[in-house]
Amino acid sequence: MKINLFYIVVVLVGVALFFLLSDPPGDELAFYGFAESNEMEVNYNQPGAVVRILVQPGQAVDSGDVLLVLESRPKQQRLADQAYRIEEETAEQADRQASRREDLAALELEQRNRLATIDEQITELQQEIDFKSSLSQELSTVDLPRATYQPLRDELQQLEQRRQRAVDSYTQERSALERSLTYGQSPARQRILRLQAEARFDSSLQQEQVILTAPADGLVGSINCREGEYKSAYANLITFYQPHSELVKGYVHENLAVEVRVGDQFDVISLQEEGSQYRGEVIGLGSRIVEIPTRLRKFPEVASYGREVTLRIPATNDFLQKEKVSLRYLGQGERE
Repeated sequence: MKINLFYIVVVLVGVALFFLLSDPPGDELAFYGFAESNEMEVNYNQPGAVVRILVQPGQAVDSGDVLLVLESRPKQQRLADQAYRIEEETAEQADRQASRREDLAALELEQRNRLATIDEQITELQQEIDFKSSLSQELSTVDLPRATYQPLRDELQQLEQRRQRAVDSYTQERSALERSLTYGQSPARQRILRLQAEARFDSSLQQEQVILTAPADGLVGSINCREGEYKSAYANLITFYQPHSELVKGYVHENLAVEVRVGDQFDVISLQEEGSQYRGEVIGLGSRIVEIPTRLRKFPEVASYGREVTLRIPATNDFLQKEKVSLRYLGQGERE
């Protein structure tokens, strides 16, 4: 009986790959992670020009050390715009006032013409009534009853009432225009005062120097400005980070994800400095399975998937930012 060496080789390779790509039975739970980067931005809430930069990228600084000096001031265009808006508002206010005065003059002219017309009609009607009354007085033998003149008297009364209504209407319209002329200045005046106050405030900021300091002990990252450069409010001027993060992020293989719980304890071991290790505690677990980053895979060329795990370690650790570390399971901690 002959044995085919090809099949023997295939079986041996398969067994070798099985043990190579899987954890041996009874082996402790272990995977890779990296020290998180705890970076922050240094900015200011007002626009201004960078006067001096006192640090270099990568420089270690203590809390309170001066990073840069900023001269807070508005752009000249803003000050020019405020002056233009004040002039524009003043001109508009003057136009509105002139228009109100023209309306008032037109109303007075219209009222004079209206009353003159009514008064003329009243005069003519009164003269007619007087004339007829005088005729009746001359004819002593004829006794004309009062009802003979009543239509004329009624018409006269209607004209007098019409005149009174015209006077009342004119009084109301004139009062409204006068109020508009007087109180209409108030909102425009307030807008002008506000613009003037803003201009004075912005102008007062032109020479104000602001000193930005390090928020904590740490390292200067990138410097995103140059001396003399004008930066807008909240622009990222400098990135700053603490040299050692207290968070470590790892990815446990999806087949082992159920074995890790919040509160579990791990040894976090440096792969660069022998003997540098710290006790870590799981404080967070990802809610989905994701692809494990290449540098954290056991075999970089083989795509693998797992669940994100976040651990807290002492802030006094010696790990570098983004340093790759090994995570070795120690046991269960306090569970929720």
